[in-house]
Amino acid sequence: MTPDQEFIAKVVERGIVTDTECRDLVTRYQGDGFALLLHLAQRDPRQRDELGKLWGNALHVAYVDPGKVFIQYDLCQKLPEAFAKSKRLLPLYEFGGAVTLATPTPADRQLVEQAESHLDAFVSPVFAYPDQVASALEIAYQSNVSLEKLVSASTVRTGVRGGTIGAEELRKLSEDKGIINFTNGLVLLALKNRASDIHIEPLAKAVRVRFRIDGVLQDFFMLESALLAPIVSRFKVLAEADIAETRRPQDGRVRFPLPDRTLDIRFSCIPTVNGEKIVLRLLGQTSFADIPDLDELDLARVCMDKIRHIIESPNGIFFVTGPTGSGKTTTLYAILKYLNHPGINILTIEDPVEYTLDGANQVSVNEATELTFAPALRFFLRQDPDVILVGEIRDFETASIAARAALTGHLVLTTMHTNTSLQVITRMLDLGVDAALVAPSIVGTMAQRLVRRLCNYCKETYEPPPQLLDQHFEWDGSAKVTLCKPKGCARCNQSGYSGRLAIHEVFVINDAIRTLVSQHATALEIEAAARQFGYQGMRYDGFKKVLRGLTTIEEINRVVTED
Repeated sequence: MTPDQEFIAKVVERGIVTDTECRDLVTRYQGDGFALLLHLAQRDPRQRDELGKLWGNALHVAYVDPGKVFIQYDLCQKLPEAFAKSKRLLPLYEFGGAVTLATPTPADRQLVEQAESHLDAFVSPVFAYPDQVASALEIAYQSNVSLEKLVSASTVRTGVRGGTIGAEELRKLSEDKGIINFTNGLVLLALKNRASDIHIEPLAKAVRVRFRIDGVLQDFFMLESALLAPIVSRFKVLAEADIAETRRPQDGRVRFPLPDRTLDIRFSCIPTVNGEKIVLRLLGQTSFADIPDLDELDLARVCMDKIRHIIESPNGIFFVTGPTGSGKTTTLYAILKYLNHPGINILTIEDPVEYTLDGANQVSVNEATELTFAPALRFFLRQDPDVILVGEIRDFETASIAARAALTGHLVLTTMHTNTSLQVITRMLDLGVDAALVAPSIVGTMAQRLVRRLCNYCKETYEPPPQLLDQHFEWDGSAKVTLCKPKGCARCNQSGYSGRLAIHEVFVINDAIRTLVSQHATALEIEAAARQFGYQGMRYDGFKKVLRGLTTIEEINRVVTED
């Protein structure tokens, strides 16, 4: 049986197409299994991964989505850019002397051998869709050097502040090919560096461009002040903001197209004394990423046990708290994935929807139609839900509806911006929700922060001084303690850190705490009582992860204040 025939048989066997429909498609595509694959994947993107795996199996190779794996971009530099893009070859990573190579044509042995010659290594090919490879290659070959060349070559300059330039002239500046290529390249470079935000900041005599990577801002470019107006104008056009308005803050959304997906970017600009400052938040990556399992969140066993106890409750509110960008949504979706099965009805209201979960009914906030958290919650209660996810509780109306929903047989998962998990209780009271409603409705609270993870390729061990152990750990002086520290290598951009992990605190609300809440106890009284029942702050979990060699004391101190 040929790969085409094997694939066609499998899509019928799996019920992806009927036998009759398959015969029609085989006739239309003349038995070409790859053409049939692309047709089915475009028709139903939800089955794209399953179809990719079936096609890979037919070719006897694995299927890999490059957008969901860590790519060693330095390997791409060994392949000439024109060759890699024309032949659609993407080196992913090297392990054990072999390079895993993603390509839509993994069965082309001649092409694989050409790649081996360039990479000077054995190549193990895997299948990836053409548009997935194209997107990854656009990102892979973007660099600081290429962007600096674009800036140098650009003839667009303006020595005048944006406020004194007419709207028509600003629009012409934004349509310059060099500016378009630079702004597009800036977004691609941010994706390559796993940045969550791009900051374009006017200084007195220059423009600074910084990326927030793993929670920390890093300098990337210093540009001429004359480039500020063209760059700001370009992003305003993309965000559909008022290009001529420079005296007031503006917000908007940018839809940035890639071959295999569209990236959602939140745009914000404010006027400063030196000109307009822009921040771009890259939102769209996670909607195409795999939702992690609960077991993949680096949760301590005691935290995991508490979370499972909480979310297996048939009703109640479970809060996950922390600042913006602390991984709250990822944690909640890992919980939804754990709960998701055909027997329950899951509804979510978010701003925006950040992950895609098959089986859940996901709704995005729409201010224009007045579809916000509180109205959506009211409608959800008429949809026979079992589990409701509310993106954030920040006003009395949403808080009171969520509390009532929790008391009428629904499990509500939500977030709130507080410093500790227990502050959720007093925050609900501050919003005006009656204590008699707050006390019985909350089943558990959790707070988390993200810290940078030490790079596994270059971290070094050391023996900390006794005074450091005395300060941060319950150390009796007898045991030898070894910690890890950052060093820096090419894989982590010389930072010593690569990626992030969360530190947590979780508390299961019990009757004693409920009694205190109903009696309007203070936050300090509630925390003192909670400690009697085993409550531990995030620093405790953080220092345990320091002992495991996952992060550093400096990182814990950076994100969490001392108790």
